[in-house]
Amino acid sequence: MRIIAVSDTHGDELVLKEIVTEYPDCAAYFYAGDSELAANDAVFKTYQAVVGNMDFDQSFPKTLTADVAGFRVFMTHGHFYNVRVTLDKLLAAGQSAGAQLIIYGHTHVALAEEHAGVVIVNPGSISQPRGPLAKLGGTFAIIDVDAEQIKVQYASRTGIRPELTRVFDR
Repeated sequence: MRIIAVSDTHGDELVLKEIVTEYPDCAAYFYAGDSELAANDAVFKTYQAVVGNMDFDQSFPKTLTADVAGFRVFMTHGHFYNVRVTLDKLLAAGQSAGAQLIIYGHTHVALAEEHAGVVIVNPGSISQPRGPLAKLGGTFAIIDVDAEQIKVQYASRTGIRPELTRVFDR
């Protein structure tokens, strides 16, 4: 099963459509906030989304818990959980939801780590990247889940970046 995670596009609706066109057969598409689009925008018929600190439409949910083929995902925008300082509050929220995967945005910095058996992914920002991967021109995450592992790959606008792949045992 494949999941796409995107965050922090800040008005770049076109890239969200391009990702779906490039990866059309995914089990789920998640958007971790700061789209700056209306919650009723047509793109959110495909992407499940949460509100970010730069979203003016506050009708997006603060958090989202979803089951994708029996795999539980918790998503939020990181500013609610002080992720610039620690991932502890975010991890606790995800664990409370029974999540196997936590997706968050806000920092614009790609990250894939495992904490206490839960994989935490920040897809970075495809439109306004920060941190060591900013030179790629932005990232989003492609997450492949099977019975044995969770594989997180990062892609830029030019395709998958194999050197950024992380694999976690389930």
